[in-house]
Amino acid sequence: MSKTKPLGPLTIEELETYFDFLAREIQRRGDQGAVLFPIWERLEQELSKLQKKQDTMARVRARLRKLP
Repeated sequence: MSKTKPLGPLTIEELETYFDFLAREIQRRGDQGAVLFPIWERLEQELSKLQKKQDTMARVRARLRKLP
């Protein structure tokens, strides 16, 4: 039995690709697409977390540039 490798951390680019796919799928399903809203909302949460990390790192780097 083979083991699958764990996935690495998601990137913003990957999440954007998932949003595109999910948007098309929600539209394709019409009113039934609402069942996918929880997935959409989870992706939004993950995207927000990644963006927050990037923003924090940008502030850290800006601070470091000011140091002598």
